[in-house]
This record gives sequence, C-alpha cells and structure tokens, in this order.
Amino acid sequence: MRLVRKHILLFVLFISCTLVAAQTVLIKQTVPEKFEDIDDGRGPNRAHFSYPYFALGIQTDGYSHEKDTSISPLYGRSMEMRFGTRTRIKLNRFLGFGIDYELGYSAHFINLKDAYALANFSPDVKKARYQIYTIGAASYFQFNFEPKRGNQLGSYLDIGVFGGYNYGRKYSQTLKIGKEKSVYTLKKLQDFEKLNYGPIIRFGKRVWAIYAKYRYSNSFKNKTTTGNYELPRLTFGFEYFFGNT
Repeated sequence: MRLVRKHILLFVLFISCTLVAAQTVLIKQTVPEKFEDIDDGRGPNRAHFSYPYFALGIQTDGYSHEKDTSISPLYGRSMEMRFGTRTRIKLNRFLGFGIDYELGYSAHFINLKDAYALANFSPDVKKARYQIYTIGAASYFQFNFEPKRGNQLGSYLDIGVFGGYNYGRKYSQTLKIGKEKSVYTLKKLQDFEKLNYGPIIRFGKRVWAIYAKYRYSNSFKNKTTTGNYELPRLTFGFEYFFGNT
C-alpha cells in the first residue's frame, strides 16, 4: 500500500509540473483563422508541443517470438494504466518525432487453469496476480494524414519503441482451505526482470488514440527453472490527451 501511495504522489507531482509548463493552445475546439495570436506560436501543429496523457490497456496472450508458454490472463481484470507527458517535434507537415515520459502500473491476474506455472503453486489457490510498477519512456515517428489540419493534432499514425524500469515487482495469491482464507505475498521478486522494452504502434485522431504494444523482453530471468512460462506480451488499449482549451 505504501508503494501505491508513492506511485500516486509521483504522478500528481509529474502532471502538476507538466500543466504548469503547458502552453495555452486549442486542441479540441474549432481553430479560428488567426490562431497564432492566441497560441503564441506553439501548439499541436507547431514546431514543438507537449501535453499530458492517460492510457488504459488490456493484456492478451498470443504470439511470442520465443515460442514460450504464455500464462493465460484473466480477461477483464488483467490490465495496464499509464500516466505521462508527450513531447512532439514537427519535422514537416507530414512527419513528426516524439518522446514520452511516463509512470505505469500493470496487474496480471492469472487464469487458474495455468496455476501450476505460478510461484509457490498450491491446488488451494483461488486467486493469483503479478503487480508491476514501472517508470519508462518511448520514442516514435508520427505520420500525419491531414497536412491542412490547422493547429490541431489531426489524424496520425505513430510507430516507435518503448522501454522501462520495473521498480515495483510483486506476486500475491489467495488460498482457501476449508472455510479459511489466507493471502500470500512476495515483494521485490528476484526472478523477475527489471527492464521491459518493445515496439509500439498508435493510431490517433485529435485527443483520442488506440494503441498496440508488444513486450519483446522476458518477464522471468531463468526460464529453464520456471518451465519457459511467460506473462502475456501483447497489450491493446486507448489513450486520452489532456489539453488546455
């Protein structure tokens, strides 16, 4: 719980600094003819632009480049949340380059049909999950489909890579023996990789975007002893951008 509070506090400070430094821009409204008079020459379609964002995604098992055995997620509960700020540099009307800085949290609820692959397996397990807290970054190229979009983000496609440090790594399981319930928790997992990275693709239209990311890095360090099991690598979700209006 203390780690969660620290995570929330870091996010609040992070977003506060971003909002203080944010430009007064139009991101959702119809842009007037002389928008340069009110945005000070900065905004979504200017040379430089920064804005905070929120992302929510769901994890799914599927393709794995290492042909490992995916531990099936519990759909509807296995998810990720990310908060961050995005800085974009306009290269021309059709192309831009950007960098993200973010804090993330992911919960991997395990389908109990794969409970045999879990740490400290017991047939009495009723609920199990991995929780990961991450600080990360991403870089991408942005391809714009609306060159005459005024001072708005328009429609675009982002292709890039992400990476992060897993500073919080926890596993917990709930057991039920008869009428008694108990919770078993492992913190600072030593067999869990501290780094994560992979490609990301995003399609957006103004303040909304959908994304897909693939974690190329492994979750566990020693797969010979864990039976070559792996947490789901694919994540699909949406993003929302907070802009000054």
